[in-house]
Order: sequence, then structure tokens, then C-alpha cells
Amino acid sequence: MRLILGLAAAVCLITGPAAERASADIVYALKNVRLEYLGKGAGALTGSFVTNDARTQLLEVNVAASGATVTLASWLPSVTFAAAAYSLDNSTDHSNLNGSILGLPLPKTLSLAQRHGETSTLSLIFALGLAATGESSIAPIVSGESQSLLLTRTVASGSVVARRLESSPSVAAVPEPSALAVAAICAPALLIYARPRRRKATAAA
Repeated sequence: MRLILGLAAAVCLITGPAAERASADIVYALKNVRLEYLGKGAGALTGSFVTNDARTQLLEVNVAASGATVTLASWLPSVTFAAAAYSLDNSTDHSNLNGSILGLPLPKTLSLAQRHGETSTLSLIFALGLAATGESSIAPIVSGESQSLLLTRTVASGSVVARRLESSPSVAAVPEPSALAVAAICAPALLIYARPRRRKATAAA
């Protein structure tokens, strides 16, 4: 019986902390995202976005596309891209973070459209998925920013780096149902398991 209680206590010690940190939003910071237009450098994307823990819902976006002027040839007029800022507040969200076809997952896509003058769109595609930790590469060529039909610059290279948000120390964390369930099951097992050890220690003294 004591062996069973010991195993139960060990499982509780392992799963308890996991239940507490089961849900944490993820911040993705853009890293070295370069844009180009017909093979010429055309600015960069900076900023970040936030998803829920399951990476199925976009919670916040703060991405900026820098302005750029591109000269393709001395005898051609320059092409100018205006600086643009994308957020959930000023954009229509067309992202697809949880799509699938015949049970197979589709690439994760962050896609926002906003109007200032003409409709501009930002599209970041993660062909290999959006990892919960580490870096996720942004698919080049198919990802990019479009400010009009003829003003489309594509991602040449870049990635996003994931970081889980931690609870603010000034705000008391609200236990999740899973954490409460683990606590309710584990507390009696831990108490019963610990009691015989105290008795033995007292007898030995």
C-alpha cells in the first residue's frame, strides 16, 4: 500500500507543476525579416504577435513594415513603399492558425488586411508550422506585404522566435481547473504518504 502511495505522490509532484503552467500565451518576435521587390532590398518587418497556448488563436499583433524606395534601373522610375503598422485593432484578421485538409494540418498563416488609401495586406506563412519554442522560419516568396496590386514586396528571409508569457508577479494567478483537480487528488496521497515517515522518525528518536 505504501508503495502505491509513494508512486501516487511522485506522479503528483511531477504533474502538479505541469498543470499549473499548462496554459501560457506565446509571444513571437520577428527576427531579421527582410523584404524585397523584384530581387532588390525593400525594407524590413519588425515587431511581434501573440497566440494562445495551443497556437490556434491570434491574440495580439504589433508588426511594422518599414518604408522603402527601390530603384530597379537608372532608366526606370523608383518604386516607393510606405511604412505601415499592422495590429488587430486597425486590421481585419484573415489568419489561419488551425486549418486542415482531410485531417492533415495546413501551414500556419498570419494574414491581416487594413485600409489606408488602398487595402494593404500582410501575410506571413509558416510552412513547417509555428513551434511553441525556439525559431520558426517564415516561408520566403509566398510571405510578404502588398500595398496595391503592383506594390507587393515579399519576404526574402527571416523567422520568429517564441517566448512564453509569464504571469505578472503583481497579479495573483487564478488556478486552472486542471490544477485544482490535481491538487484535490494529490493532497490526501501526499499527507498519508508523509505520516508514517514521521512516526518512524519519532520512534527512532
